[in-house]
Amino acid sequence: MQLATVVLRYRKEFEIQDVIVENLWFVMLKYPNENLHKSLLASAQLKEFYTFIRLLHDETVKSLSQADETWTNLLIIWSDIIKTDMRMKRSKIYFDAINNLFGTVQLLQIPDRCWSDLVHLAHDIINAKHSVIPNDTFDFIMMISLKSLEKVKISSCENVLALCGILIKVRTNLIIDSLPTLLLLYRNVMNVIVHASKNISDKFKEHQFRCLALDIEKFIGLLVKLKKDMMRLSPYLIADILQLFIESTIPSYMKIALQNSLCHLIGICDQHGIALLSRTLPTSLQEVFKVQLNMFNKFYKYSGKI
Repeated sequence: MQLATVVLRYRKEFEIQDVIVENLWFVMLKYPNENLHKSLLASAQLKEFYTFIRLLHDETVKSLSQADETWTNLLIIWSDIIKTDMRMKRSKIYFDAINNLFGTVQLLQIPDRCWSDLVHLAHDIINAKHSVIPNDTFDFIMMISLKSLEKVKISSCENVLALCGILIKVRTNLIIDSLPTLLLLYRNVMNVIVHASKNISDKFKEHQFRCLALDIEKFIGLLVKLKKDMMRLSPYLIADILQLFIESTIPSYMKIALQNSLCHLIGICDQHGIALLSRTLPTSLQEVFKVQLNMFNKFYKYSGKI
């Protein structure tokens, strides 16, 4: 691998034949190596890059279809490529292939354990700050994340929450126009976590769910920083959280996380939002909302007094 890396670095000087480079692409698919990835990508012409991306796409679909476990290495290669600084034409080739991949896997019967890896790849794509993510790629990422929650439930929640957080931190401009979609994903992951927390039987699982409860609250903290854009949406999210809050048998630490989340959201609600909730909430939730509103006014609201 080290020799191949050096040879590729001086490809022109050594007059390396194209067929040798093509064979190295096949080697890399079976035995991923970060240094070899970088050298191959740096030395590849646009046509070679296109050929390799198509090969990578086809091998990934084949691996996922056959559940042969090689998809793990292939998805790592997808992640490594997006971390490189690509020019516009290469970027378009990459995202076209990613869109095809994400679209195809939703039609396949793939192993459940694949879904978390796909969400992790989506996380890496979002986190590649130098890349401009097309709108259709963003839509596919949302669909993959929702599908993962549908298929593997709690196993995917940590990765999906991390993806939601990185969207706000790194892709703020992209997410502003798509907040309803992001909130749909967040509501789904929150539902899965809260309902699954009712059936915890051991300390290890409890620790896992305590961390997830904290992640739920942290994400709300990121959302409320988008106060101007979240103000009109916060009443609807408050209503959803209230519905979860009254669920019976959820652990106390989960209730505390939901309660803190409610207070954060109430803090960015204007009078119209509060009035809307007071008027439209079901009777069973109105009293709960009043209690939370009073708690916010008493313990959370900044009054200017010391």
